[in-house]
Amino acid sequence: MDDFAIILARGKVIGHKRATFEGKSSFAVQLQRLNSKDAVEMLNIKMPDGVSVEEYATRYPRGSEIEFAIDAVAVESSLYFRFVRDLKADAPAPENRRPRTTDSKPVTA
Repeated sequence: MDDFAIILARGKVIGHKRATFEGKSSFAVQLQRLNSKDAVEMLNIKMPDGVSVEEYATRYPRGSEIEFAIDAVAVESSLYFRFVRDLKADAPAPENRRPRTTDSKPVTA
């Protein structure tokens, strides 16, 4: 993905908006997060094309906590952030294991 590294973006969704990126109309998720100096900043993350605004609004509703891998692209002296993948969706699901009981007696017939 270009010359930029993958960046971790973790924060709270504060909105959804239509955006123009490289001359095409697209959709962005607005993310509020704390930077390294504990200041609040807002990132507009361009989502992949081909998915409706309603689907993103359902998948990432306002107020939800998200964790994305993103990359940065410089276009005409502006810096844009693009969605790479959803790290929470990629995380393995917790296993539903039952606790083992050690004091049970074997069943004899």
